[in-house]
Amino acid sequence: MKSGIISEMIDDTLDLDEADSELEDEADEEVDKVLYELTDGKLGMAGTVKDSLPAVQQKEDEEADINTEAEMQRMQRELQDLLTG
Repeated sequence: MKSGIISEMIDDTLDLDEADSELEDEADEEVDKVLYELTDGKLGMAGTVKDSLPAVQQKEDEEADINTEAEMQRMQRELQDLLTG
């Protein structure tokens, strides 16, 4: 008897997850429609957002990190020279 109730509760929970997913998809579609109307269709022309930075930006960020680290090392050497000086 108890296993039947537990099984039913699990089934109900899984059904809710599916319904939530479908509801979320429908809400996203409605938001897109409203935004499209508000921007007079310009939102659809904007394209998609990328998850990562362009390779050029990543390279510049890496170079900046290297330069920052080199500058920190230089300042630490100068400080050490002053302290031992």
